[in-house]
Amino acid sequence: MTRDRAHSDDSMSRMSFLAFMLGVGAPVSTRAASSCSGVTSSATAGRPSCLNGRGLEAASCACYAADKKTYMRIMG
Repeated sequence: MTRDRAHSDDSMSRMSFLAFMLGVGAPVSTRAASSCSGVTSSATAGRPSCLNGRGLEAASCACYAADKKTYMRIMG
């Protein structure tokens, strides 16, 4: 969803912020991001980047599609 709103494959958030949002330590968030289809973390900046948006969407649960539909309905 961050990728959708920012219109960019590069995240403005660091992996440490992702860890905070998920309530886990930074190593866990890095492992989780690297296991996702099409996601990697830039080693130099510690910022996650999306390599395959369609793969990431396919790996997500139905919540993503429902939230995207609601966002589009409200925001146009």
